[in-house]
Amino acid sequence: VPLLQECRELLGAADPSRLEANCLTQLGYALSEGGALEAGLEVELQALEVERALAGTDSTQGISTMYNNIATSYYTLGEFEKADSLYRRALAIDEHRLPDHHSTLAKAYGSLGSTNSVLGRYDEAVEFYRKAVEVLARGDTTAQYVTNVLYSLANTELAMGDFDAAQRTFDRLLAGRRLLLGPDHPNTLMTEGAYGGLMFEQGKIQEAKAWFEDVLQRKAEVFGTAHPRYANSMSRLALVELAAGEPSAALRHAREAQQTWSEVLPDHYVHGRIWTILGDILAATDQTEDAIDAYRTGLGYLQPTLPERHMLVADAQLGLARALQTAGTAPAEADSLEQAGRATLIDLHGLEHPRTRRMLRGT
Repeated sequence: VPLLQECRELLGAADPSRLEANCLTQLGYALSEGGALEAGLEVELQALEVERALAGTDSTQGISTMYNNIATSYYTLGEFEKADSLYRRALAIDEHRLPDHHSTLAKAYGSLGSTNSVLGRYDEAVEFYRKAVEVLARGDTTAQYVTNVLYSLANTELAMGDFDAAQRTFDRLLAGRRLLLGPDHPNTLMTEGAYGGLMFEQGKIQEAKAWFEDVLQRKAEVFGTAHPRYANSMSRLALVELAAGEPSAALRHAREAQQTWSEVLPDHYVHGRIWTILGDILAATDQTEDAIDAYRTGLGYLQPTLPERHMLVADAQLGLARALQTAGTAPAEADSLEQAGRATLIDLHGLEHPRTRRMLRGT
């Protein structure tokens, strides 16, 4: 970073040049990789303006690459609508100039799938992921990248409630990762954890419980117990245990998962999801005041980062609304939270989605 900053200062008085654009691009990347995301983004935007002045058009390969880099920075900062807009502009350039089997197109479709999934636009996300798979099937691309796209597609199909499609994609994905990577590779274990989530959504509670117990034991061997991936599986097991009528085990595992996240990645928005799960279990075991505190803590992590209408935010809002109603306190706040959570659920999933029916039960 210091060398690139000196380069930038030396070039600052000169006319826009390819060297200046390159220097700014490299500096923006270095700042972002070093953790200075906002400073890196500011420099990347300056590099884009220099490149535009040089090219006299918005349709060059260099500008497409910059759009993608800046979009990724916006995505990392949680500004998903801005990321989506720039990914689409890059894709428009690439679709015009690249053959339909080029891996850059697959990566562009994959990025748009990821962004639209976070934004809750699942239909669009699935369409983008499937286009990415089609491109990859036509080209000479590593099987590892194909399985990465399939993983995202399967989870989005699951979020949509299309369990049959998710089952087919997960079966294909698991077979591929077990063959390519082996049964205990981190990516294979991550896929198996998501597959357990599908079982849970399908109502196969005992099967999901046995599945998560096995995955959790193997993750402990691969990652250790002080790792967020281990904690994620523990929190999922806790939900399954609650559904299986084992509240004490569920509460113990949820608290252990929350403690791990607080020590390893305390500021990550997924930490908010763990707090929501803990709130659900506390509420189910009649610890209402503690549940209210857990839901509020979860929203404190989720709302600054995620879009207002996001599934994880809605889960926490509805949980907090129910807990406040049970406690008989803050009725106006409870009504407001319930309306916001219901609107998000119906907007993202519709009334017939299994998750909508489950979450709205009792509200």
